[in-house]
Amino acid sequence: MRISAFLFILFVFTISWWSISGCSKEYSYEGGPLPDSNNTGLKPDSTKKDSFQFVPCTLCVADSFGKAVDTWRIQLLQSKACGNFTRTVITLTRDAFTFFGPSSCSADSGIILNSFWSPLVFDRDLKNVSTQRTAFYYYDKVGNTFMLERKTGQVMTIVIEEYSYSTGIAKGYCFGQAQTADGKLIELSDIRFVIKIP
Repeated sequence: MRISAFLFILFVFTISWWSISGCSKEYSYEGGPLPDSNNTGLKPDSTKKDSFQFVPCTLCVADSFGKAVDTWRIQLLQSKACGNFTRTVITLTRDAFTFFGPSSCSADSGIILNSFWSPLVFDRDLKNVSTQRTAFYYYDKVGNTFMLERKTGQVMTIVIEEYSYSTGIAKGYCFGQAQTADGKLIELSDIRFVIKIP
């Protein structure tokens, strides 16, 4: 079981690195004002409003998801998904990490977020840092597909609002573009998380 979990993490990290390593704009941002998640510069396609919805789940009405440690929440216009992180993995150089976990409403689906921060290192307290060198997946194990995926050329920003080195707790959010399994591009503007980085 541990070997398969390790191989899964290694696979996700490797695929994510390959998909991101070709980016010409590689940087992280520390300090100053944060990007406005409501103003991504893209004009919404009025013909495809609400083209993707999560299955309704009564567990996700709790306000604690995305605020309590090791939880996440994705809010769309008319639906939301939420869950708990089962693992967070950080590189030895502390400049890249992956966190993932299943949905509270279906163990067959969940979230995977990868982020690459070099030259920024998570070896001290940090506030208001962001990166666009990310990988985002909302997976479905049943169909072996990514229901949502940030593909090459699509922008996804992860913002760590506050990171405490002594506790390992990081609070943040992300926003950007993702592609649905049927090829539609959607805007994600409200993904919240709190993780414990080892």
